[in-house]
Amino acid sequence: MLDFSSLPNDLRLICQLTERGAEEIDMKMSKLRQLRRDGGLTQYGLAKATGIDRTKISHAELGVVTLTDEELKRIRKVLLDAARKKSERILKTLDSSAA
Repeated sequence: MLDFSSLPNDLRLICQLTERGAEEIDMKMSKLRQLRRDGGLTQYGLAKATGIDRTKISHAELGVVTLTDEELKRIRKVLLDAARKKSERILKTLDSSAA
């Protein structure tokens, strides 16, 4: 991989995306982004809940940066909690409509 560190952030991101190829980026992006969206979280909401910078989350969804193990643990915890809360809301709605 070429070194784009001397370029401005936006230009560096574009160069990295171009070099990596669309397929690889789409695969990485879709996983984190889809899980976040399934949990009803915005990038801002996930950033606030995990303490991870929103820009880093955005870049991770694009496959430009790799999250640390600690960051992945925090994201996992927040996403699992969001999924649990969503499931509870669905069950509560179904239970109240069945009554």
